[in-house]
Amino acid sequence: MNTSSNGQTAKTLVDCGNCGPDFASIRQMVTRHFKVHVIQTHGTEDTLEVLKNRKVDLVTVNRKLDRDYTDGLDVIRQIKSDPDTHAVPVMLVSNYEEHQQTATETGAVPGFGKLALTDPATRSLLEPFLGDA
Repeated sequence: MNTSSNGQTAKTLVDCGNCGPDFASIRQMVTRHFKVHVIQTHGTEDTLEVLKNRKVDLVTVNRKLDRDYTDGLDVIRQIKSDPDTHAVPVMLVSNYEEHQQTATETGAVPGFGKLALTDPATRSLLEPFLGDA
């Protein structure tokens, strides 16, 4: 169990497919605003393994995965089609509205782009999943 310094249980965010600097930026943004533990994954297999072995409050998936540039929508489809993980909320990380629309049609919740990390609207998108219960 993840516990913050004030004794409250931290939420868990899995961030899939972002390069080191982008992962660090996302982690810094969410830990600044929420009590959250952030885990980095790189593809479908390691993301599903984490989801099946611990409680995860939200998954963010990069539009193009950093290691092999495959489509992050495929990760979302796999998460949403697996009976063990389909209920976990997933967001696409993309600045492109057309990709956000495709992600929500696939079962993701509305996501955000890297250019919007400091935008208060991004924090509002994350609040229902990472905010205090």
